[in-house]
Amino acid sequence: MTDFGVEERMSWAAHRNTTLKEDKVYCLLGIFGVYLPLIYGEGVDYATQRLKEEIRRRQNGDEERESIRILRTSEYEQFRDRNSNRLEGTC
Repeated sequence: MTDFGVEERMSWAAHRNTTLKEDKVYCLLGIFGVYLPLIYGEGVDYATQRLKEEIRRRQNGDEERESIRILRTSEYEQFRDRNSNRLEGTC
């Protein structure tokens, strides 16, 4: 599913007919792999806003984890004993 952008996946429900208005948005939850409480009566606009906020929150978390992974350039153990004159109890 990640091969498709957010807007493209959102468009998949654009012409969907549902009994309840919010279901037009709620049917996308599995496609984005997110959980939101279903609030019938909130309307399509608010449901869409909540979905987009959750998607954005998850993407920001993924970007943060990726940034940390990239910054980690070496394993600690590889350099732990490099300084033979270190004080006892320090790295």
